[in-house]
Amino acid sequence: IIVTAGPTIEPIDPVRFISNHSSGKMGYALVDAACNKGANVTLISGPVHLKNHPESELIKISTADEMLQAFEKINLKKIDYIFMCAAVSDYSPKNKNSQKIKRENNDLKIECTSAPDIIKIIAKKTDATIIAFALETENGEKNAQKKLKNKNADFIVLNYANEEGAGFNSNTNHVYIYDKNGQSVEFKKDRKDRIAYKILDWVTN
Repeated sequence: IIVTAGPTIEPIDPVRFISNHSSGKMGYALVDAACNKGANVTLISGPVHLKNHPESELIKISTADEMLQAFEKINLKKIDYIFMCAAVSDYSPKNKNSQKIKRENNDLKIECTSAPDIIKIIAKKTDATIIAFALETENGEKNAQKKLKNKNADFIVLNYANEEGAGFNSNTNHVYIYDKNGQSVEFKKDRKDRIAYKILDWVTN
């Protein structure tokens, strides 16, 4: 099993970056659950303040490009499940300044380009079951179903950033899972470690 977790950070200059509020807690809970069930787990993690399971292999990354490079070093033909739980940046600054940008006027425009669509890229290179994650603030089911189809994933796990106790940095979560065959399930708000076991059981059975 491969699990991605945490945020990616896309540098603007040596001291600033574009990122998000992902704590990595859901991804790390999935790693713990998978290891405890006896799986061989590789964790690809962005910068977080969490301790990985001692039986998992940890690959630390910072940017979306580095995450893609990590996947390219793994023989994906030998992987059974890929949980894309990380909150990967959609955009990256086009020009990364080598020196700190100084305040010289009131406006600063940062031109960005699309970061690599990692799920789409790896889906073409593996027969593994791919579980994508969608964090939404509105039209959750519609957006998750669209992402499931566009990224050629097998399952997608949806939760809401604006739901108390279910978004970033929370120890609990409330998720909906949809699969490519039209089936779905809802897991009511619970601790993320318990939600992790429920997700694993649903997608692997």
